[in-house]
Amino acid sequence: MLPMLLILIASCEVDKELTFDAAEPELVLKQPDVSAVYLNFTLPDNPAFTIAWSDDLTGGSSYDIEMAMDQDFTAPMNLGSTSAKNFSMTVAEFNTVLNDMGIASFEDIAVYFRVKAGTAISNSILMLVTTYAVEVPVITGPDNSFTATLSDVDPEAEAMALSWDDPELSDESSAMVVYDVQISPAGTNFDTYNSLGSTEDTTFSISHASLNEMVLTMDGTPGAESSFDIRIVATVTTSSGDLVRTSELVTIGLTPYETALPPVLYVVGAGALDAGWSWDSPVELRLTGTTYVGNIRLTPNNGGNFRFFTERDNWDSGQNYTYYEVRGYTFDPNLTNANDNDNNFLFTGAEGEYSITIDTANETITLGDPITDAFEVSSWGVVGSGYNNWGAFADAPFYTTAANNVFVSYVNLVDGEIKFRQNNSWDAPNINYGDNGGDGTLDEGGANIPVSAGDYKITLDLNSNTYTIEEFSWGIVGSGYNNWGADGPDAKFYYDHTTDTFKVGVRLVDGEIKFRQNNSWDAPNINYGDNGADGTLDEGGANIAVSAGFYLVTLNFNENTYTIDSADILGVVGSGYNDWGATPDFSLTEVQSGVWIAEGVPLIDGEIKFRQNESWDAPNINYGDNGADGTLEEGGANIAVTAGNHVMKIDLNSNTYALGNR
Repeated sequence: MLPMLLILIASCEVDKELTFDAAEPELVLKQPDVSAVYLNFTLPDNPAFTIAWSDDLTGGSSYDIEMAMDQDFTAPMNLGSTSAKNFSMTVAEFNTVLNDMGIASFEDIAVYFRVKAGTAISNSILMLVTTYAVEVPVITGPDNSFTATLSDVDPEAEAMALSWDDPELSDESSAMVVYDVQISPAGTNFDTYNSLGSTEDTTFSISHASLNEMVLTMDGTPGAESSFDIRIVATVTTSSGDLVRTSELVTIGLTPYETALPPVLYVVGAGALDAGWSWDSPVELRLTGTTYVGNIRLTPNNGGNFRFFTERDNWDSGQNYTYYEVRGYTFDPNLTNANDNDNNFLFTGAEGEYSITIDTANETITLGDPITDAFEVSSWGVVGSGYNNWGAFADAPFYTTAANNVFVSYVNLVDGEIKFRQNNSWDAPNINYGDNGGDGTLDEGGANIPVSAGDYKITLDLNSNTYTIEEFSWGIVGSGYNNWGADGPDAKFYYDHTTDTFKVGVRLVDGEIKFRQNNSWDAPNINYGDNGADGTLDEGGANIAVSAGFYLVTLNFNENTYTIDSADILGVVGSGYNDWGATPDFSLTEVQSGVWIAEGVPLIDGEIKFRQNESWDAPNINYGDNGADGTLEEGGANIAVTAGNHVMKIDLNSNTYALGNR
């Protein structure tokens, strides 16, 4: 070890000066781990950022934190002061600072930070920041002075245009904003509201028809101005959730028009021979679906003019030639404008009896040959415990047929017995028939005929004194109604003797349907579809596409055709049926104009009413009975019912109804 020690000592004897450079004192702002900041509006109290620094320069106890939009800090902003060597701001605080600077939301913007301690200034660091919107849209039109009288003259024309500014967004904003235009009865604080529509633009337009429909659903009164509040709700969908901003409201005045078709149009005028210019005997045209039809005797003499009215005894309810002309109707060649003081209709054809048809869907008014019923109600009917508890209510009618003394009834029976009798009476000279031998032979005063529950076609042949009872019904089946039979029986058709067709009022859903016999696909039952989608019935044909809505569906086996027409459908609702709408109403069918029927309605003890389209909302109508006297009143009192299988008939021509329990 001695040689090494000598070397070490020798080295210490070397005279050599050593020099060390000391670090310059600095104020250094550290680059954070995260240089991109997304301000999450759902976490407003969380830190938006935290910056830290070291200070070997000043030994100061107070630091100012500055921010600028450029690296040269041309216009620095003081964010705050601290004695610590770090600084943070919450999401809400930082977003407010940027918003106050006029920074557009949902853009990546460059933000520079630095720290000052007296005259000492740190280095700067860069962060990319995305802000969120806080300022609300501002409606620029219409203002509170806006009013509009809506009109069906050109229902698709623009009724109202809206515009607004969104101060938070620019063309460079990365977010997609959806603006919902909302309307509510004025002064209700939008406790209930409807959406007029949504857009990604800052303008919106709505037609007379669409705005009118919305106003009516909010209890607007046709012909009367009501006030409504409008607002814009802006929604941005982000990974953190929906950011919603709501504008201040604007109050406007809107006057809607009536859309519900009245059940009757009245014809008055010198050209209507049976009416004249008097309310003593106006000609009545009844509504079926969307069409008014009736017979009328017309003359070109005595001026030949006439007018339609929506209300009896009300001269102010008139609809003249101009009323229909401006709505785009086309007219029969024998009808023109009288060009009198009231612009009435003028009949120019030969005096005589005509049918007149006003098709509101296709906007036509036409004249044709007088309408005659295909068949008539006969004097015969079905009576018994199997139908009406032996006369507790009217017998099921038989109808005439093309064969003399052959009558047919389409009837829903319950377990029991039946007979056939004349004129709803057992008294002479009326005859009743039974069947003593159970062999299909009619025996005057004979034995009761046992029957089982179901839908049947009963044929009486008085030429051979025989009868037949066969299972018979037509119904709608499909994904558009009952899930192809899985969700219940088919929608049953009812017979209309005046047209020799079968009809059903029904609520359909989006899907497909067919028509089939006796709720069955099995032979010998027949089902019909439509291979050409042309309204022709094809046995076993293709499914028929339908859209959700209320319809009157008609089968015409004489012409092998069908029609599906939108219609207002009356239904049974109440504690006595579906707990006031907890499930769908039981639909009735309008077999003739104003005459509605239903069979096999299963009621429980309670109360019912009749309403249109499963809705209490205008313009739908509901009927009750204020006097419990069999007379219907619009909006009338609930009708008490008892449990049982019911047959129902409503006649809106006389505003009467009948319920038969069995």
